Amino acid sequence: MKVHESIIYSGILQVSESDFNLTKNTFMLREQYELILQKLNINWEYVHWNDLTKPLYSGLAASLVLQRRFGDNTPGVLDRQAEIWKNYYHPEQPSSHFIYHVQTLPVGRNPKFFKAFF
Repeated sequence: MKVHESIIYSGILQVSESDFNLTKNTFMLREQYELILQKLNINWEYVHWNDLTKPLYSGLAASLVLQRRFGDNTPGVLDRQAEIWKNYYHPEQPSSHFIYHVQTLPVGRNPKFFKAFF
């Protein structure tokens, strides 16, 4: 059985290669690039689409795609984040699933850092 490379490389969140390419060298994402470098020691400039096979990279790419799409309007309100998560990632899940998992994150997280990923 041959699996198409777009399924393999797009990662757990199935970020298309074209969407991934839109996350590269984008001025409006410069703050997110810096956060990713500071917190995770990942220089997004050197990340390739096939790196999205790593779940962390797939999640980062998906969040950058949303940040690019919504700009500074990326919601800080959990209910709105859950709505986006449901509409763009898991339409089969209720938004309460997202809310529950966010609310059970360890205490002490940096909200500015996590905003980049929601």
